[in-house]
Amino acid sequence: MSDSSVPVIVLSRSRDDVEYFNKLLRDAGHPVHCTAVDSVDRLDDALASQSPQLLILFAESFMASIREVAKRKQAHSRMLPLIVVRQTADEDEINDAIQAGANDLVSAGHRERLAAVCERELRSFRLERALNDTLKSASQYKKQLQRFMAGSTDAIAQVQEGIVVEANRAWAEIFANDDPDGGNWAVPTSWRPGSHRRPSQMTMAGARCERTAIRRN
Repeated sequence: MSDSSVPVIVLSRSRDDVEYFNKLLRDAGHPVHCTAVDSVDRLDDALASQSPQLLILFAESFMASIREVAKRKQAHSRMLPLIVVRQTADEDEINDAIQAGANDLVSAGHRERLAAVCERELRSFRLERALNDTLKSASQYKKQLQRFMAGSTDAIAQVQEGIVVEANRAWAEIFANDDPDGGNWAVPTSWRPGSHRRPSQMTMAGARCERTAIRRN
């Protein structure tokens, strides 16, 4: 599988279904790598080993309900889109499929709609994955900053929109607050009279996500 190809699991006992879907997405400009799964017993292993971006269920060629497939999918990846394909699809069937846990249901004969639904779900999947990665990175950065602040003998605080939102013990001991967890306070009013240098004389560093680390020189 090339780095640019889209990993897809196709649930069907028919090789024709796999080839149909592979050609459909390639014609739409999406090179895919399809893994065929012909029984529900093999689904868990395929989900764990393939890291798919789409899960395609040919409902009339697979011996498992939409609800069962959705449940197994959910245990591995909440974000993974499940698209169901049938020979026919009316509004009631689409609604039933969505209620059972699918993202959509499309009739096999509507090739353009099936391609459009796959493109839509791929975009949504990738955006949500990117957002989760960003939030994870931000969380890791925050933990690293908190460890650094806690272990530093320098006076350090995080400032957001002019408010000190977090400070370490060294900062609290110097700048008029004996408890670093005692609440937020405004930077201009946080100094003891005649104590240490004011913010204009401090070194500003480490801005990220509208937060700034202030370290006393």
